Amino acid sequence: MVIWTSPVKIVLGLAFLGLASFQDYSTREIDDRIWLAFGALGGAVSIYEVVSLSDYATTLIFLVSVFVSFLIGLALYYGGLTGGADAKAIWALGLTFPYYPSNPLFSPILPVYPLMVLSILDNAMLLTLALVFHNVIRNSIHLTRTRDAFPSGLPGWKKIVLIATAIRVRTSKVDWNKAFPVEVIDFSSDPPEKRISLFTSVKEDVDADGIARGHELGLIGDDIWISQGIPLVIFFAAGFLLSLILGDLLLALLSSVLA
Repeated sequence: MVIWTSPVKIVLGLAFLGLASFQDYSTREIDDRIWLAFGALGGAVSIYEVVSLSDYATTLIFLVSVFVSFLIGLALYYGGLTGGADAKAIWALGLTFPYYPSNPLFSPILPVYPLMVLSILDNAMLLTLALVFHNVIRNSIHLTRTRDAFPSGLPGWKKIVLIATAIRVRTSKVDWNKAFPVEVIDFSSDPPEKRISLFTSVKEDVDADGIARGHELGLIGDDIWISQGIPLVIFFAAGFLLSLILGDLLLALLSSVLA
């Protein structure tokens, strides 16, 4: 591996993912120029490595990484599981980190995939489970203090999903740029009625006016169940750091279970 390129790519990853994480946490919106610059600079360094090494295996890994990351980003976006910024982040990571950088300071001690971008995504996905644990603990405490916290008529399996994927907060204090309502009002019916939406595409716009109107009509109470908008790029950044220092946590877990 070309010696100077690995530190450069690591610095690019830390800088751009750090800046994007700050924007994602603050507003859930990320300037497209971050991903354009990250992908262009990181991809240029990767192409320089490929050309300099003139190695078939390195070239193949780079091309596969670009192709796979493009497909994953596209599938997650059109599946409604991630926003456009998250898909662009995956594409930039696939261009910049098709394989692990050769650097003695960062030598993974756990198993890894040949494609570093897959290990980054594995770690990010594993870390998002922390949100599930947070929700379960918070809701369990809340349910011991409050009766009738669940919407009426909700079947048991939906209650379980709700406890793991949503939290109950003050309706008037929700920032709808960072959350999605689980309780929504269907104004097309006569009279309007409340329905429960457990699975919401991140591409859907929140009808904040409809929620406020539903609150005024008494269809939504002072507290409302919401699904937090996950600042996924922060988890990408953490997954990147873990991939550099430790390796692929999910792959190591699966390997130990299946061994």
